[in-house]
Amino acid sequence: MIDIEMKDRFSAVALELAQKPIMPVEEYPLLFNPPEDFQRRYCGSSMRHAFLFAAGFCNIMMTETEELLGPSEIEAFAQGWKFLDFGCGWGRITRLLALKYGQKGIYGLDVNQTALASASAAMPQATFALLENAPPSPYRDALIDIAISVSVFSHLSMEYQRSWATDIGRMVKSGGVVFVTYHGPWLLDMIEDFGNGNRQPGNPWEVALSRMSGEVSAYRESWADGRFTFMSTGGEAMGDQSAYGDVLVPRQCAEEIWGEAGFSLIKWIEDKERYPQCIAVLRKG
Repeated sequence: MIDIEMKDRFSAVALELAQKPIMPVEEYPLLFNPPEDFQRRYCGSSMRHAFLFAAGFCNIMMTETEELLGPSEIEAFAQGWKFLDFGCGWGRITRLLALKYGQKGIYGLDVNQTALASASAAMPQATFALLENAPPSPYRDALIDIAISVSVFSHLSMEYQRSWATDIGRMVKSGGVVFVTYHGPWLLDMIEDFGNGNRQPGNPWEVALSRMSGEVSAYRESWADGRFTFMSTGGEAMGDQSAYGDVLVPRQCAEEIWGEAGFSLIKWIEDKERYPQCIAVLRKG
């Protein structure tokens, strides 16, 4: 479990979700869990670990939102706020929120129809829609109060970073809050370990990263200079090796991208003991 120093609102919810039955996607019982290999395909983990990972993020999200807007606004979340998970997958985060706050007001977007089917079947009162490879997404302007994107912008090319940040800006209300995660510089430590033999790749993603080991010094320099780095490690999700891989987005770069989309960077969390990715906390307007 991720060590969260702030209020823990979600770990108990995560453990409750991990006890829900595993069912084939086609059978559609409320808040069921899809098969574990299906879960791992989209987020690299399953069941207890996947939900506790999501709980760690949700604890940070709600604590930071409370600091920005005040405790009374958090209670309003259950009474009409609209929440967007951009790149929701099968719903490991939205399921936590649905169990704690109810399904209405939850919106999800993803490029994978099968993952969306799982999320929609488990949360029939929430709203899910297919994300095309290019904006705009199907939701209307100024709909969303809080938006998140976990382990999505850590993979997108600069072109997609800018275009999707702009589209999220279109959907989020003035004053709305957005949380986006990015790879931290410690990803380079792992790649370096692959290169010097201190660690062996354990899955296809790590194999792809290991091929980048000769570029680690250049990547570290780019990070220190605040420059965007794209590593061609993927392509399946968006169908394009030049659009989807692994990226390093330092604070200065994230601030520029989201500033162009109408957001201010309120906080940059770069602490792998608190969360294993960097988190940009942004506010519109």
